[in-house]
Amino acid sequence: MFRAVAALENIALRSEFTVWFGSQLLALRSGLLTAVFPLKSRDVAQPATKTAVRSERADGACAQLMDFLNLLQWPGMITSVVAAWLVASQSKRRRQHGFWWFLASNVLWSVWGWHDGAWALIVLQVALATLNIRGLRKNEPASRRS
Repeated sequence: MFRAVAALENIALRSEFTVWFGSQLLALRSGLLTAVFPLKSRDVAQPATKTAVRSERADGACAQLMDFLNLLQWPGMITSVVAAWLVASQSKRRRQHGFWWFLASNVLWSVWGWHDGAWALIVLQVALATLNIRGLRKNEPASRRS
């Protein structure tokens, strides 16, 4: 009987430790998430004043702009695919159009990268735009290059 009681106490202690340890992990995880993802001013309830309403409208307009900028990656991707298709063509005219499409995609990706803080992507797009301008120049007739 003593062993059964000791075993039950052991299980109870383990359960209490598990609950305590789990709560500590949860608190740690919550603290880390708050440290990594701090609350923004729009996440905190603010009093409903005229200034707050105007601020809320501005936040809404800003959010719409951010949503639009987030969507820029899709036209950037589509223009890149179209440009690659055109540049791979045997026709000189299609290749020239392809380089222009690539330049458009460089602009789209750079705007999206600026919005998203992807600085390496912006540097890459500048380098690729330089190569695309070079491709345009190499693709035009020799008589126009002088």
